[in-house]
Formats: sequence, C-alpha cells, structure tokens
Amino acid sequence: MKKFLVIMGLIIPVLFSLRQVALAGTIQGQVTATNPKYVNEVIIYIRKAEGSFSSKIKDSAMDQKNMKFTPKVLPILVGSTVTFQNGDSVKHNVFSPHGGGYDLGSWGKGETKTHTFTKPGVYAQLCNIHPEMEAHILVLQNPYFAQASKDGSFKIAGVPPGEYELKAWHYKLKVKPQSVKVEGGPVTVNFDL
Repeated sequence: MKKFLVIMGLIIPVLFSLRQVALAGTIQGQVTATNPKYVNEVIIYIRKAEGSFSSKIKDSAMDQKNMKFTPKVLPILVGSTVTFQNGDSVKHNVFSPHGGGYDLGSWGKGETKTHTFTKPGVYAQLCNIHPEMEAHILVLQNPYFAQASKDGSFKIAGVPPGEYELKAWHYKLKVKPQSVKVEGGPVTVNFDL
C-alpha cells in the first residue's frame, strides 16, 4: 500500500501538469495607434500569474549603437541578466534611477557590462555622457508577454487557463488594462492607443 501511495503521489502531479498544458491557450490580437511609430514599442503582458518561472529566464542584450540604445524597449522576466554592449567608437555609460538605481560606469567600444534585474518594474536606461540616449527595460513577473510587431499584431502562447488582467505598456502612453479569460484555444484582445 505504501508503494501505491508513493507512486500515486508522483503520478497525480504529472497528470495535473499535463492537463494544464492541454488546456493552455493563446492570447492574440492587434495594437493600433494614431501614431504608427509607437506600435512596435508596445509590450502586452499578463500582470500576475501563479507559479514559479525561474526555469523560463533567458538572458538578453542591449547595445549602444549610432548613439542610441538598441532595442529601445526590452521586455524581460524578473531574474534575467542583461548584457549591455558598446557598439560605438565613443565611450558610453549605462545607469538607471529606478529599482534602487544602478550605474554600470563608462566603457569603450567592444566592451560589455551586465546587470541582473531582481525586481519587477520599469527601468529607464540612460547614458550620463549622452543625455539624449534613453531606452526602457520592462521587468515582468511571468513569461506571458509579447512585443507588438510593426503591423501591431501580437501573440502570447502557452497561457494556463484562468482569468487575468492583460496590460499593454508603452513608455509614453497610458493604456487601459483589459480582463481576459483563457480556457484553452485562442482569445482575441485588441488595444487602441
């Protein structure tokens, strides 16, 4: 009987996990804006989801090239490390006043510095040598996010069943969040900026 209980204790979580995967859905839709240049700078994400997502962490990179941060907007999962590169022939700096603040110092072409983001939030990326340079890193609680493409379309796959608050974020624009219910299969949600 003890062996049976141990085996069932192992099988039931696996079956529950497989059921969750089978019922996972996709949130898809379209972002439209009066100024089309903003569309592919929009990040669509689920504000809060249950679970541990440490296995989904993927490190990212942000370059400083042609006197600009590239990309201008970078969504990442909390716990991710971003490598900051200098692709210009002049010295650059990276600092942020947000999330307790950090300053990675200044460095020359071809050099890199890293920073690990341990708290969710929006972090402006600035260069104290070139004040016109600015980018934004959006650190999210869960991996259910997407960046809108140039045509405004987006797709978030593998979302577990449930009811969520779906947000569309842009560093200059305020967008009202929407409620969404995922029950397996696709759900369509559109945002107008």
